Amino acid sequence: MAETTTPIHATDIIAQPGTIWQHLRPAWAESFGGHALAIAGGIALITIGAYISVPNPMGVPTTLQTLAVMLVAMCLGSRLGIAAVASYLTLGIAGAPVFSPSTLHISLTAGFLGGFLVAAFVTGSLAERGWDRSLWRSMIAMLAGGLTVLVCGWAYLAVGGAAFGLALNDDSAAISVSSALGLFVAPFILIEIIKSIVGGVLLPAARKVIRSS
Repeated sequence: MAETTTPIHATDIIAQPGTIWQHLRPAWAESFGGHALAIAGGIALITIGAYISVPNPMGVPTTLQTLAVMLVAMCLGSRLGIAAVASYLTLGIAGAPVFSPSTLHISLTAGFLGGFLVAAFVTGSLAERGWDRSLWRSMIAMLAGGLTVLVCGWAYLAVGGAAFGLALNDDSAAISVSSALGLFVAPFILIEIIKSIVGGVLLPAARKVIRSS
């Protein structure tokens, strides 16, 4: 009797386990070449996001860098997401023009940049557990990552100001816990909520594109 196989329909992809990257390149997603391509793509996306400035309803300029980090981690998962972010940070520290052309010194933004790694782990882990398959869960995962970046940045500034006298410039007083919260966290909470909504819409939509291809 001839063997019969049950075909896997494209419409089943959205319900299958695995990250978006694993479904996009299922044959070699876990190969060295697949990893290299995923990391390179992640670096490129984060760099592009760092150079796109968008208006903040609070009047504070911001970029799409954090949104890009969250999207990379959600699409690649925690392991490749962290690898992409770590590679991006390494290039920036080495002098490559990948960071946002901000007027703030890196001594003030280091906590936020380091927070990208923690956020990549948080959002990537949630994606691996299926949180990228629905609008609401995707939004929550993206918001969790965005708030993680803010918390890491705030903690760095608060500790740096109290312990090492970290200040905005040579003529200003050391950054306090309250000033770090007011200047570097509060103005960005609303924009992180907006970014999470954008990301929450994009991720399920990306799975639908893969499903129909």
